[in-house]
Amino acid sequence: MTRILPPQGFADWLDYAVATFDARSVYLQELLTGGNLTTEEIREAAQNELTDLRLRCASSSRGVLARWARKLSQKLGRPEAHISENGLLDSDFGYGVVRIRFEDGSSLEFNQAFLMGDPKQDGAIHAVAVFTSNNGYHQFWIGPNDRVEVKPRADRITSWTAVFDKDPETGDVILPLDDAFLKQEDWRMNDRIRFDDVKQGSMNLVNVSKEEREKSIGGAE
Repeated sequence: MTRILPPQGFADWLDYAVATFDARSVYLQELLTGGNLTTEEIREAAQNELTDLRLRCASSSRGVLARWARKLSQKLGRPEAHISENGLLDSDFGYGVVRIRFEDGSSLEFNQAFLMGDPKQDGAIHAVAVFTSNNGYHQFWIGPNDRVEVKPRADRITSWTAVFDKDPETGDVILPLDDAFLKQEDWRMNDRIRFDDVKQGSMNLVNVSKEEREKSIGGAE
């Protein structure tokens, strides 16, 4: 897509649109409905909204963290205040890849990352956040012609081997799980695990706590 430069004296087309939009028609509508805003106040309100939008798009990692702390708390199962003060932990990140493709053809790709927010295909602009293990936290405004993909890394491990052990004091059977498995699959300390019989000699392990976390995020506003 060819970039068309804005008129001289304006940094971009958004600045031009705000500076030249028809504030008088809004002013007349205000008069008809009993309002008392001036054209200068209307134009100032539009400029303030544009400035706020730019600040949000350029949010620092700390600002993004604070803005998404509530939903992060629901996803990660930790208090919102703890997340806001201490940030994310290495164990919060799996092996996912988040790709964002913008309408103009540019794209971004983040490894060891996860996505927050729902870029719905409803013609509106939606905020999403990408949280990465090594490259900070970022918020983006996704439009109807932008695309967001979340995929596992190509080197994601899909098969694991574990050997049962026995507690010498109690005789309890122990199933040791590799740290890499716990991180990749988002299994956490004190999670509740259900053992489902499949057939003789085989069973499925279901992380009930993880399922509850994912359902909580899916139903969050």
